[in-house]
Amino acid sequence: MTAEHEHGAEDHVARNYDHIADRYAVHFCDELERKAFDRLMLDWLVDRTRSGTLCDLGCGPGHVAAYLARRASSVVGIDISPRMVAGARGRYRGITFQQGNMLDLDGVLEATFAGISCFYSIVHLRRDQLRDAFREMHRVLTPQGWLLLAFHVGEERCHVREFLGRTVDLDFQFFLPGEICKALEKAGFTVREALLREPYAGAEVETQRSYIWAQRA
Repeated sequence: MTAEHEHGAEDHVARNYDHIADRYAVHFCDELERKAFDRLMLDWLVDRTRSGTLCDLGCGPGHVAAYLARRASSVVGIDISPRMVAGARGRYRGITFQQGNMLDLDGVLEATFAGISCFYSIVHLRRDQLRDAFREMHRVLTPQGWLLLAFHVGEERCHVREFLGRTVDLDFQFFLPGEICKALEKAGFTVREALLREPYAGAEVETQRSYIWAQRA
């Protein structure tokens, strides 16, 4: 696929999330209240980084960045959707939110972040894009910086035409923990832990979740 087509696909994802940004915020901004394991993982990220700036990559409406900011001294949220970013800025003042694409974090210097949380934000990537995304995450982390990556476990790719009562045109990709670990290692990371949890019944889409901890080598 050409670079022009790649950017077109990324713009397509951004437009879809612009279309549902307000409803997405209403539906998901309080989700961490129902997800004790996710809160624990984020607490561990703060504990493991101790100091330095944290990044919530694919921040959506900003709620994960806001949770991190309760304990971390500096947090930046990055999302591909301009309307998601605008909403997060209005919702959580005092936190920096900016538009960006995880395949090319243009304007973010090397070794900027002590830690990155990336919760369910690789779902629109194809398998052949993983290495580029992980290389970019590796680049913007400090030496020994931590990546906390969460995703839906499986092998399928699902096409969705309706989401939160709005018409959309999105593909959602599931991944196996082993393939993600291999892609992270090829991008220069050292994988430290790979954890699994079952879904919270009635609180989220009922898919198995994986959480992978990796460090910039």
